Amino acid sequence: MPAQGTTVINADDFTDPFGPPILHIPHYAWPELKQAVDAGASARVVAHCERVPNTAVNVEAKIEGSNSDLSPMVIMTPRSGWWRCASERGGGIALFLEMMRSISVSNPQRDVYFTANSGHELGHLGLHQFIHNHPGLVENAHMWIHLGANFAARGAAILLQYSSEANRTLTHKHLGQYGLGAAIETPISERPLGEARNIYDGSGEFISLLANNPLFHHPDDTWPNAIDIPATMAWTRAFTALVAEISRQS
Repeated sequence: MPAQGTTVINADDFTDPFGPPILHIPHYAWPELKQAVDAGASARVVAHCERVPNTAVNVEAKIEGSNSDLSPMVIMTPRSGWWRCASERGGGIALFLEMMRSISVSNPQRDVYFTANSGHELGHLGLHQFIHNHPGLVENAHMWIHLGANFAARGAAILLQYSSEANRTLTHKHLGQYGLGAAIETPISERPLGEARNIYDGSGEFISLLANNPLFHHPDDTWPNAIDIPATMAWTRAFTALVAEISRQS
């Protein structure tokens, strides 16, 4: 039997809403709704909405390299999501922290910025703020590493995205050392998914790791059942070695 609960969608146009309101319903309510539709029944929906000011935060850090004249690298991951989002967000945050630990002891040549952003589900609000605070960084950074959703999930099909064939070749070199490969790769000429699209739109260099997830945006995306620990560790080792090499490039 499918897991119970409501799977919600992101509000990509949160800052510029349009059209009618969207009603989220759990899948188990659909048979009765379908029966009512087939019978020609009518319904009235009253949607009440209030916008309340609030404050969200990004978590940022910087590791200085030995040559600040080199263009920096940026490692980014979302830190917010729907429900508990253990496998959706947990993998990216864990890998983000491991990359920070590894680079801090690996004598990087270039500066490395780290940003874990809020507002992913609201049109990438946190990333927009980070980019606003660092003008010119999208196109001038040596590399953006996007640690996206779901690659820690059980049953995940890994999706990799790159801004160039050279970035693809470099990534595959490290994946091959751990016997890893992507189930899907977004063609380099296509606009990517997730926060990588913000970098693509600004003509920046990027490597992006994400996946699908059977419990994507679902209340049952919880520790420990939703997580594939061995796979998460393998991808963490490969991508940590990848960013360590990039940080030492001159």
